[in-house]
Amino acid sequence: MAELGILKERLELLDGIIYHSGTDRSRKFTSEEFHRLTRTGFFKDGERVELIEGEVIELPPIGSEHGAAVERLSSIVRSIVEDRGLVQLHGSIRLFGGCEPQPDLALLKPRNDAYELALPVPPDILLLVEFADEPGDPNLRRKADLYSAAGITDYWIVNLPESAVDVLRNPSVSGFAEINRFTHGEKIAPLAFSQNPIAVSDVLG
Repeated sequence: MAELGILKERLELLDGIIYHSGTDRSRKFTSEEFHRLTRTGFFKDGERVELIEGEVIELPPIGSEHGAAVERLSSIVRSIVEDRGLVQLHGSIRLFGGCEPQPDLALLKPRNDAYELALPVPPDILLLVEFADEPGDPNLRRKADLYSAAGITDYWIVNLPESAVDVLRNPSVSGFAEINRFTHGEKIAPLAFSQNPIAVSDVLG
């Protein structure tokens, strides 16, 4: 990074997190620093990273089951919202300074520039969805707290190993007050499109 003229500290990447060299202290980044790293090609092509509370977190590769489930849900949501919303896959959103997660799916309010000029922020977001490849994913638990604190009103976790969809609503700074689990044979609907229920089986496959 120093060679790129971005940062002067000695840093190292361990287990997907950037640390101050020789210490166990992770390096905190501002959103501006993070975007400079991206623009200068610091991250490898295809490398998936997100900014969580100032930490650059490396995301795991998307497996075939995960990818197929995302595509199934995105197709369903697009058919429901048509031109009343924009579906973004694996794109960044900005919750607040130093926090730019990349949910698997974000349903956004329509905007003329399709969010080219600025990242979506909480008032733009109608629904966020993450897909879990393992039960109790600590990264998703951490992100749930951040989404709740940011006021995200509708957050789904599609738990692939447990064949269930957890729907989290009523956000506050202390977490989502309403958490409900739906399984095969049941239906769920985005808050913003409550008249258009989605069969859980159609999401899970």
